[in-house]
Amino acid sequence: MKTYGGMNSSWGSGSNQDGVERLARQMLLGVAAGRHHRGAYGNGNNEKALASLRSIRKIEESVKFWDLEPAMEILGDRTDNEAYAARNGDEHYVIYFPLDGSVTVELPLESDQYRFRWIDIRTGVDQEIEADNSDDNVILTSLSETGGFNILTRKD
Repeated sequence: MKTYGGMNSSWGSGSNQDGVERLARQMLLGVAAGRHHRGAYGNGNNEKALASLRSIRKIEESVKFWDLEPAMEILGDRTDNEAYAARNGDEHYVIYFPLDGSVTVELPLESDQYRFRWIDIRTGVDQEIEADNSDDNVILTSLSETGGFNILTRKD
C-alpha cells in the first residue's frame, strides 16, 4: 500500500508525521505490503521514512506482522490516536504509540512472564524496558514524543 504524507498536495496528503503514523497503523492492521510514497506526496526515502522502516524490520525480528491480529480491546485509559495494539495469541504484543502517551494493557499472564522492548520510530533503536504494573494491568508509556513501538514477548 502506498502511504501518502508529504505536505505538498492541495488535496491533503498530510504531514510527514502523518505518513509515518499511517504506515505503522497499516502494518498493525495487516496490509500485505506497505511503503512511503516518493517525492512531494510522501516521505520517500527521507530520514523519517527510513527510520520507520528500520523500526518495522526490528519488530519482524520477533514477530511477523501477518501473524498479528488487531487487539484494541486490551488497551485501557486510551484517548483517540494515543495507541494501537495487535497480538499473536498471548505470545507477542505490539503496541504502537503515534506520539507520546500512556495506556494500560490487559495481559492474560503476569507481567513477569513477558520481555518488554521499546523501538523508537524516529531512530529505529530498540531497548529493553521494565514493566510498570497497576493491579491486573501493565502501564506502557511512549518513550519518545515522536512515538514508537512497545514489543511484548512471552518468555519461554
